[in-house]
Amino acid sequence: ALSPRADEELFSTYPSKDTNKTRIMVIGSSQTRGEGISLAGEDFVSQFAKLLNKNCLNPDEKFEVINVGRDGQTAEDLFIHFKNQWIKLKPEIVIVNLSSNDEEYEDGVNFANYLEEFAQMSQKYNFKLIFVAEAVSVEYKQKLQTHQIMQKVAEEYQITFINMHEYLADHLEEGILWWDFVHPTSFGYQL
Repeated sequence: ALSPRADEELFSTYPSKDTNKTRIMVIGSSQTRGEGISLAGEDFVSQFAKLLNKNCLNPDEKFEVINVGRDGQTAEDLFIHFKNQWIKLKPEIVIVNLSSNDEEYEDGVNFANYLEEFAQMSQKYNFKLIFVAEAVSVEYKQKLQTHQIMQKVAEEYQITFINMHEYLADHLEEGILWWDFVHPTSFGYQL
């Protein structure tokens, strides 16, 4: 279960929506939280927020990026928390970065169902939804059927789909990307 204290901190950090900022929420497990980084701020969510605000074409437009990564969580765990708590933060864009912890479901039905729940919530609450298939080291021997499931749901609901696994696999020669089989190094997160 997720800690009520963590939500108290989250709501105190982002109490109400600043109308001058686009609020983006990134939902995922330990990879989203930044497991494997060397220094604070080297997780991909923090780096994404810095790049987004630095390279924005409109100087008046700013982005507020909220990281709700929680270790060991599945799509089910995170969707329930999103539906009951995090939706109150009124994100305009929600990025769902998942797959590794959902490999345990052999038929993939549970994973697909909760991705569809996210899709239905995006329609109901009118936020843009983006699915990201978590990258894992090429040495990782899981089937990665969750990536195909995520892509299928994305196509069905016309959701932007990013296959981060394929992207990092194409950049193996650029440096040390992996801290372990499922968590990038700070450099891997930067890519």
